[in-house]
Amino acid sequence: MRIYIAEDDPSVIGVLEDILESSALGRVCGASEEGAPDPERIMALDPDLVLVDLLMPGRDGIQLVRELKELGSRAKFVMISQVSAKELIAKAYQAGVEFFIQKPINLIEVRQVVGNVIRQMENERGPPHHPERQATDTSMPHFRPPTIRELAMLLPSPMKHSFSPSRMALCSRTVIRSASTWQGS
Repeated sequence: MRIYIAEDDPSVIGVLEDILESSALGRVCGASEEGAPDPERIMALDPDLVLVDLLMPGRDGIQLVRELKELGSRAKFVMISQVSAKELIAKAYQAGVEFFIQKPINLIEVRQVVGNVIRQMENERGPPHHPERQATDTSMPHFRPPTIRELAMLLPSPMKHSFSPSRMALCSRTVIRSASTWQGS
């Protein structure tokens, strides 16, 4: 997963980078350490996830998320903030933010939130396609036709002795044909 960090504090960027890469949650493809983040540059890097500081000089995080969405970004957005004002949080969610990470940065929270985003993205994509398993992977259990002996064991005791091997073979073929129809073959 490619991750972009829109944050004005280089120490926070460093902490996030260490957590994300050491936890194998993704690779940081870029960061805006000083000044306002450039939406065009972020779009060119095509991140899967953008971690956005709510309050930055020049452009706030909500404005950045809106601009990236307008440019057609398909990235997921996680807001990073120490602000707990409900109206700002509501605006962030309306702009397209998926989750929040509270400052100061906490290893467990970052792992949990980014892990949730990864699972959400996997669910949206659907199950992985494995063509090599397609030929053998079916929703129906594998059917092995019963042997004549197994069929004979299913008969009530007095009947077991009245069936000849040729009659049992006929019963076996009938069961096999029925099973094939049941499996859709």
